[in-house]
Amino acid sequence: MGLIECYINGDFCKFKIEPGWSTLYFIREILHLNGTKESCSEGDCGACTVVIGQWENDKFVYNSVNSCIFPIAKLNNCHLITIEGIADNDKLHPIQQFLLDHHGAQCGFCTPGIVLSLFSLFSKGMCQSRESIFAFLEGNLCRCTGYLAILDAAEAVSTYYQKNPELYESFYPEHFQDIQLSLKDYKNKELNFFSTKAVETYDTVSYFIPVLKSSVFTLLKKFPDAKIINGGTDLWVDINIHRNIPQTIIDISKISELSQIIEDERNIIVGSTVTYQMVCDNETIKKHFPILSNIISKIASQQIRHTATLAGNIANASPVADMATVLLGLGASIVIMNEDHESSVLIKDFYLDYKKTILNQGDIIKQIIIPKQNCFFNFEKSTKRIAVDISAVVSFINVEIYQGCIKNITLSFGGVSAFPKLAYSDLSDLDLINKRSDFEGFINHIQEQFNPISDVRGSREYRLLLIRNHCLAHLEKLQLFIGGSCD
Repeated sequence: MGLIECYINGDFCKFKIEPGWSTLYFIREILHLNGTKESCSEGDCGACTVVIGQWENDKFVYNSVNSCIFPIAKLNNCHLITIEGIADNDKLHPIQQFLLDHHGAQCGFCTPGIVLSLFSLFSKGMCQSRESIFAFLEGNLCRCTGYLAILDAAEAVSTYYQKNPELYESFYPEHFQDIQLSLKDYKNKELNFFSTKAVETYDTVSYFIPVLKSSVFTLLKKFPDAKIINGGTDLWVDINIHRNIPQTIIDISKISELSQIIEDERNIIVGSTVTYQMVCDNETIKKHFPILSNIISKIASQQIRHTATLAGNIANASPVADMATVLLGLGASIVIMNEDHESSVLIKDFYLDYKKTILNQGDIIKQIIIPKQNCFFNFEKSTKRIAVDISAVVSFINVEIYQGCIKNITLSFGGVSAFPKLAYSDLSDLDLINKRSDFEGFINHIQEQFNPISDVRGSREYRLLLIRNHCLAHLEKLQLFIGGSCD
């Protein structure tokens, strides 16, 4: 077993842990803090949401995460907050009180997660609009109360603090400030967690958290079959649902060199441990690719954004990988490195087959390189839920326009092949700006390039129809953007 040191609610704790434990298992089965609920075990419903406080760039932040898919090993020198930790003795926290006052809870199963998501939201500022509240709660499902009462309660919290700004100082329990100061001087150090009993129970045996790239390659020499993760949001679903349990995990999330976003003359370079939330917050990306923030809001809940990465979405090689499909359409490439050298490959050449990539043993993704471009972009996603759901079909269009004419179209699709793929278009005889009659020829040409399978998310025929509908949506928005006059 390994030892973690962290604050849990108001107490500093040292615990021996098994490397394969999730934070949810630790909270409920070891600490017996059963206010945190277990439901989907996939990071979808938000019932198990907790808040993790830590220093980021000289600022102490409180981020919500799904504890069911958050490894316990990542908690070292953090502040873990569960539903038991935000009230002031017998006095409810204002978020809890307003939920009660506005009838924002019925069975209460999802309520702890909703409270902590709102706690994370209001930790970032007292002034929150109804729209920002709704967006922040995308990852929290309520099975019986109804969302209007919850939104009303959260809006009342914002109004309360705006009318009484002096009370915002007491938003955090009094001891939270001492915890922040206590954690300020912590320096990242390499952590190794081992298990003695896991061999018999077929659980994870080793969990490593290196802080240097060189340490990763040393570990890969010793454990060539190790799973490399940053957030582990997909891996832990596989563990929870399918019991596909890796023996060795190498967590690269603490390697600061890989967490940078760099701009050069031609490209935006995104490190492999950069999370979705870091992408959303980065001013350089907002300037050159503002569409990425809008896309991320559709594909990942707030809890997932704090841990999931662009590189992980690429490396996972899912046929319906949303961000991989977008980056494919942007003509992005990735830098692959091993102990001896680095190489660059376009994402379109990265995939070999279903769940197969060109990565060899000892390789890791170092960076994603996105070329700057002044083009029209559009993203379409077909799911059962409006946001934060696995796609049946996802697509992205990138149109280069010169002097009011279409020079080139790049169209990428996920969900219609064994991996995200580009569709190729012949524009020589088409006027997609002014002739709607040319839409059909373009759409038919795109459809002919795919032979989708049928599965639980849709039949082959349904997916072909979605390809058509996506193409039509892309072209209509393109025509509006350019200002053409379709016949």
